[in-house]
Amino acid sequence: MPEIPIPSTTSSRAVYSVDEFCDSHDLSRTTYFQLEKEGRGPRSMKIGRRRLITLEAAAEWRASMEAETETNRTGAAPVPVRVAPRSPPTAPDLLPQSSAAPKGRGRPAKAPATPAPGPATSPTRKRRSAAETTPSEVTS
Repeated sequence: MPEIPIPSTTSSRAVYSVDEFCDSHDLSRTTYFQLEKEGRGPRSMKIGRRRLITLEAAAEWRASMEAETETNRTGAAPVPVRVAPRSPPTAPDLLPQSSAAPKGRGRPAKAPATPAPGPATSPTRKRRSAAETTPSEVTS
């Protein structure tokens, strides 16, 4: 079994970015986001556009994955491992300073397309009846 490097607790960094977490735990980004979608990923926090995982959350995630693996090895029915729900950061310096709540997200909705001017229906091709066909068209 490959060794997973465990960062020292004396490190000045207290969080992983998603890429750093994936690199240190030998996971692809696809696997990370699949685990997160299944509710089996590590607890994380979103600050701005960045998603960060604390060292403690990474250690808890490793322990829960080990427990899940051990349960599956014993032949017992797999027990889903519950990861604590994600909550937004609460430290005052991490919260937005704006007092007004944003009115909406993203771009304004597009107006519905208006039909081009012209006839209400598209012209249809008229079919010729058998009486209108010439004898040379019938034989060829």
